[in-house]
Amino acid sequence: RAASLLGFTPEQTKTGLLSPVIGNTYAGAAIIGLTAILDEAKAGDRILMVSYGSGAGSDAFLITVTEAVAERQKLATTTQDYISRRTEIDYGMYVRMSFQLLIPSMQHHQPGWVETLLGFDRFLQRQPRGTE
Repeated sequence: RAASLLGFTPEQTKTGLLSPVIGNTYAGAAIIGLTAILDEAKAGDRILMVSYGSGAGSDAFLITVTEAVAERQKLATTTQDYISRRTEIDYGMYVRMSFQLLIPSMQHHQPGWVETLLGFDRFLQRQPRGTE
């Protein structure tokens, strides 16, 4: 809505507005949007990147694309390619995958910490205790 109030067309904001596609990445949203725009940018293009946070203020950057963009666009996978090859997961799977990443890094933990996560995982799977 803010973009339309400033006179931007939906076509001008579509490439960089990725939260409807990949979800809210919070602090990363502006930067991920910028990468998508830079994938398609041409020398001389001007990019207005604005971010805001709930109660945290707002930042705006006006970027003029240089001729170096053409060479650098060939060096990395595009943002859209990353998005197209992603695997979508639900929240329960996210918690289970996050838990698997935490275990190797745990050397000492507070008593009950692991048990609490296991209980939460059971809740997400809707399995009664003792049915693992």
